[in-house]
Order: sequence, then C-alpha cells, then structure tokens
Amino acid sequence: GTMKKLLSVKSPWDIKPDTLIFSDLHLHERKEFGRVDPITGLNTRLQEGLNILDQLITLIQGHPEITRVLNLGDTFELKDRVPDHILLTYLERIIKLRSLPIQYINLMGNHDFNLLEYPTLKLFPDLFITKTVMIPDYAGESFFIPFQRNIEDFYRELIQVNKKIPKKVFFHQELPGFLYESGKEIPGVFPQELFLPNVLYVSGHLHNFQRKNNEQRTIVVAFVGSPYQIKFSKEGHRKFIWLLNSETLTMSPVELSYPKFITLDYNNTPLGGETVKQVKNNYVRIIGEVDPDPYLNERKKEIRKSLEKVYEAKAVIFQQQTKRTHQTKIPEGTIDDDDSIIRLYTEQNYEFLGLNKENMSNIGLNIFREITQ
Repeated sequence: GTMKKLLSVKSPWDIKPDTLIFSDLHLHERKEFGRVDPITGLNTRLQEGLNILDQLITLIQGHPEITRVLNLGDTFELKDRVPDHILLTYLERIIKLRSLPIQYINLMGNHDFNLLEYPTLKLFPDLFITKTVMIPDYAGESFFIPFQRNIEDFYRELIQVNKKIPKKVFFHQELPGFLYESGKEIPGVFPQELFLPNVLYVSGHLHNFQRKNNEQRTIVVAFVGSPYQIKFSKEGHRKFIWLLNSETLTMSPVELSYPKFITLDYNNTPLGGETVKQVKNNYVRIIGEVDPDPYLNERKKEIRKSLEKVYEAKAVIFQQQTKRTHQTKIPEGTIDDDDSIIRLYTEQNYEFLGLNKENMSNIGLNIFREITQ
C-alpha cells in the first residue's frame, strides 16, 4: 500500500527534491552467469551495477536542482578481497560525480569495513564516512552514522545524535521489526522511543524498501533498498533510487533501467508469445522436476541457445531436479505377481529411459530371479 501510494505521484520530481539517495550496490562479478560485456570487457553483472552509477550521473546532469548525493553503504559485495579493477571502475564514477556541482557522501556499510586498508582506496582517504558526523545543508543539519557491529553501539550513537535535535539521520543498520530479504522478521522489538517525531531516519542495509509509521509522523524510519535486482530471490521486486526534499522531508522513488530475473518452468512454459517479452535482456532461471533422460543435456543446450540467441536473454541457468525414482502405476484388476509388475514397469517407462523394451524387460526379470533364488 505504501509503495503504491508513492508510485501514484504523477512525477517523482513534483516534490522539488534537492537530494538523491541510493544504497547497497554490492558491485561484484557474479560468475555463475559466465558473461563478459563485449564493450567494456567486464563481467556483465559488475557492468550492470556500474550502469546504475552511470544513470545516476546522467540524471544529475539533467537536474541541477540535485545538490547532494547520498550512498548509504555496501558499495561492494566482497568484504575483504575486492579486486582492484572493481575498485578502480567504481572510482572512475566517483571522479565523475565529484566533478559535478554536488556534494557526494558515501556512508560506510557492513561490507565496507575492511576496505579502509586497501592501498587503492588510500588515494581517496575521505571517501567513506567512518564515524558519526553532522553535515549541514540548507534545510537543517543531517547526521550520518556508519555501520556499527554491535546494535547496542548503534543505539548509543543514535541517542547522542537525538540530543542534538536532528532533522535527518542517515545510517546503515538492521533494526528489529523489519524484514530480512527472505521475508523473515528481524527478531526483537522495534525501539520506537529512539526515533523522534518530525525527524526523518533513512537507512541502507536491508535490500527491500520498508518503512515504519506512527501517529506523529508518516515516516519514522525508511530502508531505501537496493537500486536493482541483484539475484533471483529479488525476482518480481521493483527497485528504486530515491529523491528527497530536505525541507519538507518528502521522499519519492525513481526506477532506473536494470535487467530483471525471470523464472520459467521447464515443463509448463512454452517458448514464444509472452515468453519472448519476459526474457529479452533479462536473466532466466529454468526450474522443474524432470524425468531421467539421456538427451536432457542436449535439450538444455537447445533451450539455452534459443533463449539467448533468438529471444535475447542475458543468460540462462538451469536449476532442475531429476526424478530419482519412477514408480509404475498398477491398474486395478491387474495380477500383481512380480513378473507382471516388472513387465508393466517396462511398458510404461522404456521410452523415456531410451532403452529397448524387450531387452529391458528380460534383463529386469533375470536380475530379479537371480536375487530372489
């Protein structure tokens, strides 16, 4: 309901924003897809994360009213072994952002903790906010709290910030009462008393947009979520960056361009029609239980080729389960002696097993007689 209301606004720019917010890029080479961007030579999933930053830059260039860009943490996926080429391609975008007439603020998330020791990042010693700070803007003071390993430390930081009567507080932390990606609720009781009325609290860390309401104020705390679908568990989830009017504390979502994750059933989804629209420029996972088939790998190759070459899917992966056993169905009135059951099983299953019916039946009967003598 909340998201539908936000999306019902004619234009997200109607709120007269001055700030753009995003979080949880999780830049990473997801090699399970095994694809390389033909133009940049980078892993396609890494390139698509970088494309989000490129779209941000283009957006800001077209909207000079945006004077501040906030990255609320978890820029990278790997916590302590980020390859230099991933860092450098990210820093290329940061240089472009910093060349614009904006203030760029990058909050330290839980995935960013060990990056401070990287020699590459020492070229940008002020890139991450690593301790709680106050940064003024034209509509009051904004406070930034980096990720705290211990939630009690975060609460202590928040209490100190609240004493300074903030108008906006940005952080990167999970909170009780909100939901993990799996949909499971984070254990504990949401500490309502720590979140003041008439203050906007915005966090990174949780990848789905969420917010809590109370009677005094529409938004108590909001998680902005990730700006694009990162994995198949995000299938069907729309992703956004956010615009903020720092004076009215109004937020509105903007959906960028990003590939989607699509699941097809091997047994039930025909190739063609709506499938074409679904898979184009998206990642496809094929599921479904299949019978043992000596030609299954060949069939998979044909499906992958069709989806990728003809229907222009980004990549296709198979996550199917092969039936371990195939039981025979014995019709009513059938004599259920052992020989009859073996012959019936042969009749029902020899074709999909790719075997000669007579040979299969005779071998089965001979084996059975040997072990039962």
